[in-house]
Amino acid sequence: MKISSQPRATASHTALEIADEVTAVAASRAGPVDDIQPHLNAAQSLATIYEGLWDQLHRELTIRPDERWRIASHLHRLHDLGYAVEEVRIEPGANGDDQLRVTVCVAGRDHHAEELEALTGLAAREGQAAILMHDLRAFASAANPPLNLPQAAPRWRAAVVETGLTQVADLTRYTDPIQALCDLLEVRWLLSEQAGRDVGADAALAALRSRAVPPDAAAAMSVLDAPTAEYRLDR
Repeated sequence: MKISSQPRATASHTALEIADEVTAVAASRAGPVDDIQPHLNAAQSLATIYEGLWDQLHRELTIRPDERWRIASHLHRLHDLGYAVEEVRIEPGANGDDQLRVTVCVAGRDHHAEELEALTGLAAREGQAAILMHDLRAFASAANPPLNLPQAAPRWRAAVVETGLTQVADLTRYTDPIQALCDLLEVRWLLSEQAGRDVGADAALAALRSRAVPPDAAAAMSVLDAPTAEYRLDR
């Protein structure tokens, strides 16, 4: 069942029905009340969780033209919830000022790596490709005027990938340059969210070098990913 395909009221009602069924099954099980109480609690919280997912999926951003990092951060949150973003739409804000309205359309989750390679020639694992595609979409959407992905891909590859790989080249703890680049992008998003502005690549790079990264960043994990099986820069 796709949350995005239903009105909010319908989605919430469906979640409540599922919760009622789980509650009934849990209540019918033999055993002390204490044994089924965790199941009852989980079932009763399902509707709240479902509405939270719906809100995040249908969240509409209002940004300034210089806030590309907020687009990338939003796409990253959707990926963490299990969604892949197929399209980003940017329109003028309702007030007619310099604000922009950002909405997204989601698709299945397994297509990032293929899409990245088709657009840029870069081969990466799915998780890495998701981070890179989010940044590419944010890059394309923030251009003036906005670009479609095929137009944006070579510019993004030169401005973000090539530059970023040069910046992370001296991070010797990484055996995979693509993973180092992904961590640089993610740390930049997270630090920008904390600061309420784009902190830039230098601040993110300094955080990676000192390992003073936000705790939510993948780079904060003690175990690094194995090298990407295949990495090409032949375009």
